[in-house]
Amino acid sequence: MKKQFFLLIFLWVIILPFFGNNYYEKGYIVSLKKDTIQGFIERISESKMSKKILFKKDMSDTPITYFPDSILSFGFIQDQIVFSSVVYTERVSLSFSGSEQVKTPSFAKYLLMADFNLYKLQLSFLEDDYVYIVQKGNNYYTIRPDIDKMDQFTSKIHKKDIGVLIYLLQPCAEEVKKVENTPFDDEAFIKLFLQYSTCAAPDVKQSVFKYK
Repeated sequence: MKKQFFLLIFLWVIILPFFGNNYYEKGYIVSLKKDTIQGFIERISESKMSKKILFKKDMSDTPITYFPDSILSFGFIQDQIVFSSVVYTERVSLSFSGSEQVKTPSFAKYLLMADFNLYKLQLSFLEDDYVYIVQKGNNYYTIRPDIDKMDQFTSKIHKKDIGVLIYLLQPCAEEVKKVENTPFDDEAFIKLFLQYSTCAAPDVKQSVFKYK
């Protein structure tokens, strides 16, 4: 029995380094100076990566922690997923004075690069717990889903954020008309902002990030 126990311990010690390496995938980071550095990034859930990432230039290196305010972006080579540093605005309810806005630097997944940049920010491990971030210049706008009385995701845009989108899309009347009926999903949002970009800034290059 003791021999089997020590054999298991020995095998675990041998296998553990290889098992740990499986969490890292080939990727890159883009520094604040816009230098691209190749290496390996710990592959965990998008909600956890939204807060920080672990990066190694070489698999034998000690990982370095990067936060959203310490690099511009990062990406994975194999599936070409790209995350960018953005600002997430959360409305926090206060006991006696309504609510306040709390701005948090975060890593969000690129969906569209055009006149507006569009990102998706996963807030937790729950599939429906996400928001969209719209970037125009140096400004970031958080678009939330509408939640019903049972705290269930409704696949509609939050009523307060419909006004934000209408404001952003003002130059193109046809797109403004579509906002209220736009479903809260990637395909619909990408389509809406592509059509806006074609209308308002036809000379700006459009890049859609498609993920499997």
